[in-house]
Amino acid sequence: MYFERGVRIVIVGGWSPGPLGHLKQALSLHGCHEFIEPSNLSTFMPPFPGLWCFHPAVFITALILGATIHVALTAITTFFQRLLIILLILALCRILVVITVRTSIKESIRRICWEGLNADIDHTRVVIIGFSWGGSVVAEMIAEGMVGGVNQSSAFLIAPTTSLVARMALQRDAASKIANRRLAQNPVKITVVHGEYDVAFCPNQNRWNNIPGVDLKILPDNHNFLTNSSLQTLEQILLRYYNDGCR
Repeated sequence: MYFERGVRIVIVGGWSPGPLGHLKQALSLHGCHEFIEPSNLSTFMPPFPGLWCFHPAVFITALILGATIHVALTAITTFFQRLLIILLILALCRILVVITVRTSIKESIRRICWEGLNADIDHTRVVIIGFSWGGSVVAEMIAEGMVGGVNQSSAFLIAPTTSLVARMALQRDAASKIANRRLAQNPVKITVVHGEYDVAFCPNQNRWNNIPGVDLKILPDNHNFLTNSSLQTLEQILLRYYNDGCR
């Protein structure tokens, strides 16, 4: 099986490379040599230090949090006032997490669209592979109708951390949003692969069940899918699914 000429593969990574290196090598051996990995995407991925730290909303919230902590440590206050300050600090910490995750997703999507989807629109097909955090970002794009149509019609989500991201951002799980979206109006093929033992990063895997247009696979593995059997299975799924879809 060989990928049809003109197909672009957009790769959106996560907190670790996981199986992406193996899949890139496998795709190259099967005739696909055009990969796009949006530059500096990891710098928008919390909790590691990166460009997300300098987003205005994040920066301002962090400054307010820092000032509040300074007051708590230096000001002479009553017990009740100190209690209120502590509660305020806890609330600001939670708000900071929400703002960080939401703005990081938006910046990541903007980078993916700029470098992966909007360039060279003459391509016949764009296949997006998202792993871990990258899978959750691509899932948000699907939920917003940004993946699908003539050129962007396939998405391969490997261990997408949509439940974890939704909890951190205080928003609905992207899987639930996709379930409520009529994908037929914006045709997109979606394959989601989860690890059976990946309960820490990917809880609520059953939310992907029975979603029209979504093919869910559960493999006996953890989050990174680095066993030989998992890598072979991922390779087979990717090549079979997308070679069939790209003809």
